[in-house]
Amino acid sequence: MATDYIALANVARGLVEETGREMTFIQYSQTPADPAAPWAGPADPRASVAQQHTLAAVGVDVGTSKELGMAAVPEDLLKRVSQFLIVAPGAGFAGDLRDIHEVVDQSTRWGVKVVRELRPAAVTLLYFVGVGR
Repeated sequence: MATDYIALANVARGLVEETGREMTFIQYSQTPADPAAPWAGPADPRASVAQQHTLAAVGVDVGTSKELGMAAVPEDLLKRVSQFLIVAPGAGFAGDLRDIHEVVDQSTRWGVKVVRELRPAAVTLLYFVGVGR
């Protein structure tokens, strides 16, 4: 019997929407200001948004990371993470949160430190986004 991952993704999205709140996930453009000096990066990294997604997320304490299956995350990285956001984008989500730079939760801006994806097939069920200030 085959597993219907699309149905599971939609159930996960419904649960996260029911218990979480909407947050904005932003990826900034990394186009350098000077093409002759690409190592200098963009003049204002926040000036140009490459991707922006508003999705429901549930925040959980960093101490629960091992219970969430995040045992492979290095300890030094966990020290920089304030919380993990569980995001269930649903089967129709066409974006990718692995390249996100920042999360806006109401008026608080969080820098993204790590993103892990639960993707047992061709459908992403959950993202675990580690954020810090």
